[in-house]
Amino acid sequence: MNGYKTQFLNTQPIDGDGVDNKVIVVVFTDLSADRAKGLFGDVLKQVALPSYEKDGILFGPFYEGNEGTAIYNSGFRPFQSPVPFLFVRQGVISDWKFFLDDDEWLKLWTHASPPAPRLAPPSSITSRPSTTAPDSTPVLTTRALSTLNPN
Repeated sequence: MNGYKTQFLNTQPIDGDGVDNKVIVVVFTDLSADRAKGLFGDVLKQVALPSYEKDGILFGPFYEGNEGTAIYNSGFRPFQSPVPFLFVRQGVISDWKFFLDDDEWLKLWTHASPPAPRLAPPSSITSRPSTTAPDSTPVLTTRALSTLNPN
C-alpha cells in the first residue's frame, strides 16, 4: 500500500483545484471476503496512521461484511462490496465526523498537514452530527471555531 500512497502523492493534481477529488482504488480480485477484514485491518494498522499523520492520506476499506455505518444513518452500511478494495485519498476538512469515536484519529485530524484545519483540540467538539436530520450542521463550540492551533 505504500507504493500506492507514493503513486497517489505523485499523481496530478498535487495541489490546488481537484486535489480533494483525487482517489486511487486498489481492487483485490483474488482476496476472499472472509480474509479481507483481517488483511485490511493489518495493513491499516501499519500504514494508515503514519500516512495520515505525515501526508494527510486516508485509506478506506470496503469488503463484504464490513460493519462500518454511515454517519447519518446507523442502519446503512456503505462500506460493503462484493469485491474487496481499498481507496487512497487526501484527507478533507469534513473527515472529523468519521473520527468522533476514535480519540487518536481525531487528535491527528486537529494537527494534520493541510488541507485539514488547525482548530482547537478534540475536546472542543461537543457532539456527533444529528442522526435524524441529514442536513444538520455539526455542533462545534465557539472555541473550536475561533481558536487556532499554533502547531
